[in-house]
Amino acid sequence: MRKIILMMFILFLGISLTKVAFAQQKEKKEDDKTTTQLSTKNTDPQYNEVVSVKEGTPVNSVCPVSGEELDDDMQLIKYHGEIIGVCCKKCLKKIKADPEKYMKRLKKNNKTGQQ
Repeated sequence: MRKIILMMFILFLGISLTKVAFAQQKEKKEDDKTTTQLSTKNTDPQYNEVVSVKEGTPVNSVCPVSGEELDDDMQLIKYHGEIIGVCCKKCLKKIKADPEKYMKRLKKNNKTGQQ
């Protein structure tokens, strides 16, 4: 009788461990699919980098760093596919160091000025 109970316990334990292992594999596959979908969002290596450009029309008329109006001496950068103007080289260094900080300000400074 003890052998039967022991064998049933071992069988139950084996089935339980198998279910846990399959559940973990399924979760890992779903995580891999999510990661793949996120990584294929934009394949351009410079998409998330601030890159200086020589020509173009900026989407803004106010420097997102200093808040000053842009003039002919402005510096142009490309970030997330958009050309953005900053008023001077000092602001250019700041925006290259922390672009997301200044991109939040850029949304407030559109062609018509601050909202």
